[in-house]
Amino acid sequence: MATTIQFAGSTDIASTYNIYDSGISGVVPLVITANIGAGTGTISTILSNLTVPFTGTRYIVVRSLLGGIESGNSVSLAIVYVEGAVNSLAPKQPQVTSITTVGRILTVKYTIDMLNQPATPTLIQLFTSTSTVFDYTTELSHSSIGTTTARFMTGSVSGTVAGNGNYYFAIRSETAALKQSQNTDIYGPVRLSTVAPPDPTFSVRGQ
Repeated sequence: MATTIQFAGSTDIASTYNIYDSGISGVVPLVITANIGAGTGTISTILSNLTVPFTGTRYIVVRSLLGGIESGNSVSLAIVYVEGAVNSLAPKQPQVTSITTVGRILTVKYTIDMLNQPATPTLIQLFTSTSTVFDYTTELSHSSIGTTTARFMTGSVSGTVAGNGNYYFAIRSETAALKQSQNTDIYGPVRLSTVAPPDPTFSVRGQ
């Protein structure tokens, strides 16, 4: 089945567009794989068919071309396939910038790139686990993403774990259609506890 992508045309209506398509390799090539003619508004193009029932991620980079000069865009569109069929688009994942802990409360600060989002995220979800195995269907908490015209959105999400212990954590973005970001990084362990650690003890030795 053919895959169609759409992108916003350049403000210069004379621009054409170079497509860089990783195909099944997962690596964006240095050479142009297709060229699209000039257009206005939202431009659509059909990508070349994959040669196998591919399961994995295909990366697409689109650059405008005007007067022999190509734009420097390096933002890629990630298209996820399962057995040759396109999986529904997921938003980009957020990145952890810092954390704070107070007792059993974990607060994670994040940033997320809102440019060329395949699907618009509305929430940032926080997940915790006592091991590196996670259940991404049950969040600890979430925070809402506001409307922004900036490329990067920053914020924080906090949650309280049920018991004292060492925890791993991860964050994901989610759309209004409940589609989560993928390729999640796992962080930790961090100690979340309402019990203060014991005071150090001292010993003095001498001759």
